[in-house]
Amino acid sequence: MSTYHLSVKAGRKAAAGEHAKYIAREDHYAYISRDGKFEERGDLKMTESGNMPAWAAHDASIFWQAADTYERANGRPYTEIEVSVPRELNDEQRVALVREFVEHTLGERHAYTWAIHNPAASDGLEQPHAHIMFTERVNDGIARDPAQYFRRWNANEPEKGGAGKDRYLSSRQFVRDVREEWAVTANHFMAREGIESRIDHRSYRTLGIELEPSVKVGVARYAGERGVMASVLEENRQRAYRNGQRLLINPAIGVAALTVNQSTFSRRDVEQFVFRNTDSDEQFRQVYARLMNSKELLTLRDFGREGEWFTSADLRAIEVRLVERARIMSRAGEGAASDTAVRETLRATRHFDAGQDAAFAALAGSGQLVVVNGAAGTGKSYVLAAAREALEADGLRVMGAALQGKTAEDMQRDAGITSRTLHSLLSGIERGTITLDAKTVLVIDEAGMVGSRQTEKLLGHALAAGARVRLVGDAWQLHAVDAGDAFRAVSREAAAANRLESLTEIKRQNEAWQRDATLALARHDVQAAVSAYAERGGVQLYSTVADAREQLIAQWQNDRRTNPGKTQLLLTHTNDERYALNARVRELRRSAGELGAEQIVRTEDRQIAIAAGERIMFLQNEYVMQVKNGTLGTVEGIESPADRKAAGVLLHVRLDDARRLAVDTAQYGHFDHGYALTVHKSQGVTVDRAYVLATK
Repeated sequence: MSTYHLSVKAGRKAAAGEHAKYIAREDHYAYISRDGKFEERGDLKMTESGNMPAWAAHDASIFWQAADTYERANGRPYTEIEVSVPRELNDEQRVALVREFVEHTLGERHAYTWAIHNPAASDGLEQPHAHIMFTERVNDGIARDPAQYFRRWNANEPEKGGAGKDRYLSSRQFVRDVREEWAVTANHFMAREGIESRIDHRSYRTLGIELEPSVKVGVARYAGERGVMASVLEENRQRAYRNGQRLLINPAIGVAALTVNQSTFSRRDVEQFVFRNTDSDEQFRQVYARLMNSKELLTLRDFGREGEWFTSADLRAIEVRLVERARIMSRAGEGAASDTAVRETLRATRHFDAGQDAAFAALAGSGQLVVVNGAAGTGKSYVLAAAREALEADGLRVMGAALQGKTAEDMQRDAGITSRTLHSLLSGIERGTITLDAKTVLVIDEAGMVGSRQTEKLLGHALAAGARVRLVGDAWQLHAVDAGDAFRAVSREAAAANRLESLTEIKRQNEAWQRDATLALARHDVQAAVSAYAERGGVQLYSTVADAREQLIAQWQNDRRTNPGKTQLLLTHTNDERYALNARVRELRRSAGELGAEQIVRTEDRQIAIAAGERIMFLQNEYVMQVKNGTLGTVEGIESPADRKAAGVLLHVRLDDARRLAVDTAQYGHFDHGYALTVHKSQGVTVDRAYVLATK
C-alpha cells in the first residue's frame, strides 16, 4: 500500500550549490558516518538536470553555484520538492514517474535538478523518495551570462535585465496544487502500469480518519548530513502507540484507511499498516488480531490473484448502493416530452455515423441515466455539443463536471457545457449553493477516472432530485484514482437497460490506417501505433536537430502550398525549439508577403515582433476575454495608441472559434507566436496535419 508525502521547501541563501551536491551524493555527501565509521550511502538511484541556460547545459552545478553567487540577498536561490515515490514501482518506473511529474510541474521554462534516493526504511523495506530542486526564474530564450541571469527583471527592456521570476512557484496555491498534481500523476502512472495501489494527497483529518500522521525527518540545515533525530523518532513512537490504542478501541478506523485509494487489499497490506501504527510486538499482535476479526473487514474470493484479499463493509455497502441506484436510474425517465424537430435538425446538420447517432439519441433522450463509452478521437465532444443543444431546447439546464480541472475546461470549450471539477460540484450540492431538480442534466466526462464513493454520491443526489446523469468515459482509460471501478459497474447496469452506447469509429484521422493506429494508442499498444507511421514514412530520423528542423519545415511548407485550406500545426518538446520553429515559419511567411508591417510588442516576459496576419497563442486564462491557456487566433490588425507614451498596443484578433477580440497588450501580455506549440500546450487542439520535431 503506497503512502503519501510531499513537502515544498524554500532554499536558503548560498546553499544551492551544496544542496545540489547533497542530492547528487557528490563529494563527502556520498558517505555517512555510522558507529564512528564512514561508509558509502549507496542510496542514489538516478539524478538528472534540465532546462538549463546554455552556459550551464553541460554542467548543472555551474548553474546552482551561480545562483549562490549572483542571486540577490533577499532572493531565493532554489525551491525544493521532496516527495515519496511508491514502493510498488521498480527503479525504471520510478525514474519515468519523476520525469513525468517534473514535466507536468515545471514544464520547459525552469531549470531543475532532481535525484532519487532509496535508503532502507525503519521497517526494513525500501524508502524511495525524490528531491527536486528548481529555480523560479524563467528561461525565456534571451541569452544572458550568469551575472545577468540572476539580476532583477526589467519589464520594459527584458534583454537588459535578469530572467523574470514566476511568483506562483513561491505561493501557497502552488503548494496546494503541486500536492494534488503529484497524487494525480502518480495514480495515473500506476494505473497505466497495471498497479492497483493509489496514493491520496488529502490528510487523515480531511478524510475523517482519526489517526495521527508520523513526523517526517527532513534534511538537516540543507547542506548537512541527513541523520535520524532522536526527538523525532520518540515523537513518532508515541504517535504510533496512540494510533494503536485508537485501533484497539475502533478497528473500523484501520479498515477505512486501507480502502481510501483501493477497493481491495491483501493480508500483507494489513500487516504493513499495523506495523506503522503500533509501537511494540505485543501491541502489533493485539491490533492485528482486532483488525482481522473486525466486522468491518470482509473476505473476498478472488480466483485471479494469489493470497487472501479483503475489502471494507463500508465500501461494499457503497458499491451495493451504487449499483442499486444505477439500476433504478437506468430504467427511469421514459416518456418525457422532447423537441423532435430540433433533434432532427441537429442530426441532419451534424452528419453523425451510426455510433454517434445512437449516442446522440441516448444523451439527448429522456433516460435518467445514460452511459457513453468511447476512446479519444471518436467524436465524444462533437456529440456532446449537439446533445447539449437538444437538451437546452427542451428547457433543461446542462451542467458538466470532471475529476480534473483541465478536462472540465476542455468540455466547456469543445461542447459548450458549463463545467467545473467534480469535487466542486459535489461540495456545492452538499453546501446548498448548487441545487438539482428534474430540469437538470449532469454530464460527467472521463467518468472512468471517478471512484465508487464520488459516483455513489453523485447518483444519490441526482436520484433524490430527479435529475438526469450522463456518464462519458473510455473503458480502456486509466482506472479510477479513488477506490473502486464505478464506471464499469454502472456501465453493466446501463447495458442491461439498453442505456449504454459505444463510439468506436475514430474521427480525428481521415486515413483508415491512422484510425487503426489511434485505436492502438487507446489500447496502450504504442509499438503498433508508431510502427504504422514508420512503415508509411511518417517517422524520419536525422543526425542533427538542425537537419530535422529544416526537413520538417520543408514538409510543412510543401503541404501548405499543395493544400492551402488545410490547418497545420508544428509540435516539439522544448520552448527553445518552439522559438526556432516559429522564427523560421515567420521568415517564410514574410518572404511570401503574407505578413504586414512588423511592430515590436512587449509580452509578459520578452519583446516579440508581431504583424497583421500573424498566428498567436494565448498563454494564460483570462475570463473577461474568455480565452484560455492554449487558445489560438490570427492577428487581423495592430492599432497604436494615440498617446505615444502608452505602454501597449491594441491587437485585433480573430480566434479560431470565429470570435473577435481587441487585446490591449498593456493589460494582457500572455501570448506568443502560434505556428509551433509544445506537445504539452497542444492538448485538445485538432488540426488537419501535425508535424512533430521529436528531440527527446
